[in-house]
Amino acid sequence: MKITVNNKTVDLADCATVDMGAFLAGQGVPEKGVAAALNGRVVRRDLWSGTILKDGDTITVIRAVCGG
Repeated sequence: MKITVNNKTVDLADCATVDMGAFLAGQGVPEKGVAAALNGRVVRRDLWSGTILKDGDTITVIRAVCGG
């Protein structure tokens, strides 16, 4: 299965049970200070672990930064 994360294609083993939270943790996404959208829709963090990824999905990860 192939998905796109921040414009980078990622190959995953075909598995209908890959959840977004586990996938993002495996990609080194920090637990705090980020938001994620799946196919253009923001997914609340408390729903990450139950959000199933499918072939062709697109994830956008946005990191909060301080500054001004």
